[in-house]
Amino acid sequence: MMKWILVLFLGAQFTFGQSIEDYFQQIPDSVFQLCNWRDTSENGIANHSIKTLDIKNGFIGFKRNEEEHDFFQAAVYRGSEGQSFILIRNQACEHCCCEEPKTFVYLVENGKWKNVTSTHFPKMELKDFITQDILLKNYGDVNNYAEIQVQIPQHGTVSIAKVLFCDYVVEDEIISSDLYERIEKALFTREINFDKKENLFKLK
Repeated sequence: MMKWILVLFLGAQFTFGQSIEDYFQQIPDSVFQLCNWRDTSENGIANHSIKTLDIKNGFIGFKRNEEEHDFFQAAVYRGSEGQSFILIRNQACEHCCCEEPKTFVYLVENGKWKNVTSTHFPKMELKDFITQDILLKNYGDVNNYAEIQVQIPQHGTVSIAKVLFCDYVVEDEIISSDLYERIEKALFTREINFDKKENLFKLK
């Protein structure tokens, strides 16, 4: 008898709850303009990638092979009133030419998706990640060749943001190797925490 009660209870949870897999299928198509990780056709990127699906922790990720980081990540954060905030990171399928990954935040309420990235996620610049801002003065072009990457965690709620430079900045003599080394040494990573009381992602 107890076994049947348990089965019915779990079935109710599955029917009425929304998992990260459910949310993944509902993400607006515009997010996948960089790369469509929902494409499961024979030649689709999703069929030739490594997928991480963690229902318990509300996380999904895709990467092309074991050697690389996730090219796509999404995770669910619960707000102060139980609403869902979906944090998403996506980048081009063939990441090259210094294309910066894009980060999105969507508020999901009553089945409706609203893009709240501009109001709920911090705006970040290169100067937010360097200890010696003087290095960037008179080097305006440096900002054009740096990308800010956000890594969304599979476990916990703290994302990590860091700066990476395009591979060719020194090779093509866009900036000197000396300046590049000085900037690299002065860079540091930042944490992005979710403030559940204010429903905001904050840079620490």
